[in-house]
Amino acid sequence: MIDVKKWIRSLKITIPVEYDVSRQREWVSDVKLSNKQVRSIVTDYFNKMNYKERQTWINSNAKVLNKRLGHG
Repeated sequence: MIDVKKWIRSLKITIPVEYDVSRQREWVSDVKLSNKQVRSIVTDYFNKMNYKERQTWINSNAKVLNKRLGHG
């Protein structure tokens, strides 16, 4: 049986890590990231954007749950 709580706290993705020129194919690694790692990657991604870029990305790719003033 799947441990749903454990499953929710992680993400499994396939990441290209190298390219074999002679075979013209990528080497890939299947990795499992914890919720903490995913949060860190996503936060870093958004922190590299300015406010307008963030708004554009969110409006194009996500459902806004609420919009409020953050902590001061």
